[in-house]
Amino acid sequence: MKGRSVPVLVAALGLALQALGGPAAESGPEVMRLEAGRAVSVSSAALLMSGMSGGGLAVWPLAVALPSLGAEGRILVLLEVDLTSLPAAVEAPQLEAAVYALTASGEVVATTAVEFDLDSVAAVAGLQIAVGLTLPPGSYTLQTMVRERVSGAIGLAGRMLEVPSADPAGLAAWLLQPGASWIVGVADPAVVEELHAGPQIAAARPVLRSGDVAFARLLRLAGVGDRQRLEARIVSSDGTVLASVPATIAPGEPVGNGLQAHSVSLVVPDLPPGTYGLRLAPAGGVSGRESAEATFVVPVGSTGGMTAEGGPDTEGARVALPRSLRRVAAGYRDLLPSVAAGDLAAACDRLRALELAIRRGFGSGELRRFIRAEQDLIARIAREAPAALPALLLLHTPLLEQYHAAGAAVLEGYTVTTLERLARSLARRLEVPEDQRAAARALSIAGATLQRTGWHDASARVFASALALDGVTQVALLGAAASREKAEDYSAAVALLRTLVAAEPDAEEGRLRLALNLARIGKPARANEILRTLGGEAETEWISVLAFQELARQERPETPMQAEAVLRQGLARWPEEPGLLLQLAQLLEPEQTADATAALLQPVLRASRRGPSPRYHYNRWPRPPDDERGASAGQLALARWLERSKGTQ
Repeated sequence: MKGRSVPVLVAALGLALQALGGPAAESGPEVMRLEAGRAVSVSSAALLMSGMSGGGLAVWPLAVALPSLGAEGRILVLLEVDLTSLPAAVEAPQLEAAVYALTASGEVVATTAVEFDLDSVAAVAGLQIAVGLTLPPGSYTLQTMVRERVSGAIGLAGRMLEVPSADPAGLAAWLLQPGASWIVGVADPAVVEELHAGPQIAAARPVLRSGDVAFARLLRLAGVGDRQRLEARIVSSDGTVLASVPATIAPGEPVGNGLQAHSVSLVVPDLPPGTYGLRLAPAGGVSGRESAEATFVVPVGSTGGMTAEGGPDTEGARVALPRSLRRVAAGYRDLLPSVAAGDLAAACDRLRALELAIRRGFGSGELRRFIRAEQDLIARIAREAPAALPALLLLHTPLLEQYHAAGAAVLEGYTVTTLERLARSLARRLEVPEDQRAAARALSIAGATLQRTGWHDASARVFASALALDGVTQVALLGAAASREKAEDYSAAVALLRTLVAAEPDAEEGRLRLALNLARIGKPARANEILRTLGGEAETEWISVLAFQELARQERPETPMQAEAVLRQGLARWPEEPGLLLQLAQLLEPEQTADATAALLQPVLRASRRGPSPRYHYNRWPRPPDDERGASAGQLALARWLERSKGTQ
């Protein structure tokens, strides 16, 4: 294996990886030294400055500010790459990676890039890259990129970083994972000493389950807080402390730079599926600095917490709520007339306030009992009026994004469970074609929302339920195709998109995705035909621009003059469009002076601040059109059920 490190356009920052400490394991990672190399390309620099994220290559960044008494803080930056997300045809990947550090105003203050080739990834679980860097106190954004040069597969990710002022009581902590079969690339051996603690390595996105014993690495200044007891605080993304559990701290050992490292262990508390943060802090109510959050994921199907098991079709004894909760539980039934009348926004607001009140006022045990009562009512509606279920689906769907944005992990996980249960009931109970079509539309909206909030397995199941009811539901076809495309199952994506375009010939995004996936399965002629039409006729700007870009890419390098003509045709329709200008500059770069290239790129720097790029629009998950998201189904059936059930509880 070969590695070489690359100073980039501005200054030296650090790419990142960490190998760390923790409990014993059978074997550790393979450590690879990265050395100097060449700068990143113009297009890579533009991607890093654009702030985009996503791509086919799975990349997760982690950044840790170490305790310090100096004017600048030392930063450890971890870049974790899932090599299984590489295209299947790539056996010996040739990788380049880069990190840019930007201030809140968008100024690039440091950059670093590396290149490295791997002989094989057959037995490799993953790749990490790490170096140290220094930054003054302040708020930063780290933009990271990994690209496989042969296939063009790329992954982009960003991470916020807060570098604190000098503090002798500062803590830095991160979670660990076994390092067997991982490759660790490092540019600075000192980073290995600080981060490495045997066969355990840092985890940028660890997956934990309720009841697991989790291990972490803690760094603090030598001689500070040796006898201090610490606790682990589990928090939501909005900073709400959900639980505090004891943390076992092993004696410290010096690691250089005036720091000592400790191994930490804790038991993961009972948590529903979701994304959480972990902070180490003084125990027993003692004041003191917390460590920055280390993020972890609790997957669907974990033991403990609320899982996807059971459902509204599960019949059981009616739940006995505390007297203080009975009136609140009745509030769910009270908001259903608003749903039946089509006022989903008001009903959704009332439901959110209801669930949050229970969550904050009574704790997780009471919340689970209330949820059971809520699900008991949904189960009754499923049995007595299944055609009303799409209305309930559309009631709960907006809450998923709201809870996700607010970091309300418990309620987010519960909402996912509710959506999947409703999907299963709809798939089994509806027989009237009109009801099936209405349910398919509601399911596709729920599937798209699950997809955007990161619940990909759940979204795939909900899309499948939608297409089982109505095989030409546009939102479900587009979402399912995007999912197959990101999984690099291009033939499956083409099949779904052909169905979509046959049913909806004017579906511009569907046609664009069809063209790109046709090219990927070796059918460029048909792909280019679609791209030419979209470039000149698509009403949506980003779709037209991306069609021109992809068409030009098809023409290069065999026919660069035709590629240039395509890009200039695109600029004639969309003057000073950043993506087209950048691609043209890259095409002409070998034939122009540096000054000429810089002059051509000036409009890119001005225009790139106007909004997301076409590539960003394409790489994000598809969104249902406003008329689909605002549509309601099952209202009449729900109204009839409410009328029939008056006087019953």
